[in-house]
Amino acid sequence: MLDTPTRHRLLATATMRAANKRMRLTEVAAACSVQACENILQKGFRREGYSRRVARNKPFLDERKKGLRLPFVQAHQDWSREDWHRVIWTDECYIWLSGNTRRVWITQRPREKYYDNCLVPKFSKKNSIMVWSGILGKKKCELVL
Repeated sequence: MLDTPTRHRLLATATMRAANKRMRLTEVAAACSVQACENILQKGFRREGYSRRVARNKPFLDERKKGLRLPFVQAHQDWSREDWHRVIWTDECYIWLSGNTRRVWITQRPREKYYDNCLVPKFSKKNSIMVWSGILGKKKCELVL
């Protein structure tokens, strides 16, 4: 078992930077000169409220785009259900024809899943097929490839 000071040292190393959150637990232990198997490290991190999870994908938002979202939310916070039924909701799905789609694992607490250093930004790819559709009220748009 890992004692409390060792667990705290491992956690400090694993969470000091976004790059460290992506390190394997055995890499964190090696950086701290701690010898322990993966299972013991997982138990120690879990005891402190941390676990390894797949990082959530999110669209890449620069500071300008982030700043534009708050005024939109404030302007529409009092809209009724009928107001929202007059909006066309659209979404798309990309099917990647090639490229790296591997999962990125990070060390985090459950409440940190939407922190910037726990997310993986998505960028548009040229080598893909996009499927698009929309909804207006209770009506569906045609699926577009």
